[in-house]
Amino acid sequence: MKMPSINRVKQYFEYDPASGEISTIARPRDEFSTNALWKRHIGRVGRPVGSPNQEGYVKVCMDGDYFSAHRIAWLIMTGEWPEYPEFEIDHINGDRADNRWENLRKVSKSENQRNGGQRINNSSGVHGVHWKSSKNRWEAKIWNGPKHVYLGLFKTIQEAAIARKAAERVLGFTGAERPPFKKDAK
Repeated sequence: MKMPSINRVKQYFEYDPASGEISTIARPRDEFSTNALWKRHIGRVGRPVGSPNQEGYVKVCMDGDYFSAHRIAWLIMTGEWPEYPEFEIDHINGDRADNRWENLRKVSKSENQRNGGQRINNSSGVHGVHWKSSKNRWEAKIWNGPKHVYLGLFKTIQEAAIARKAAERVLGFTGAERPPFKKDAK
């Protein structure tokens, strides 16, 4: 799929960086095959568009193709598409539907993956912590680049969770520290 230009995107959408909403802009009648389609479009002008898919990402339709709202927001704010697959747009708070500008940042694929959620087979309830029955202790690990970093064995799950959170802060994981919101970002 060919990515549309910023000019084409701005003919379709307006982005509100504070709310993260993308809304429809009025387009000329000659872009629509029927009067009914144009009237339907006019009824949607100024209203937020898009809805979350099964993975939680908001998708918007443009020229018959679907695009991720966070990528559209990035294009409108910076004037360029993120160079996928080298870079991805990360939702800082982990909420894939939260497309506020303060919640988006460009990261490498490995940076984005390390901010992933808890694995489905995690039984401890703490990301990066599991019970090591051979040692009768809780083991904490964290993924950093090409390898896991061993954080230690702990008597309690609380101690292991504290070690994991501290490592997340040191390594700059999402949620550890948020950048300030810049209202004038364009």
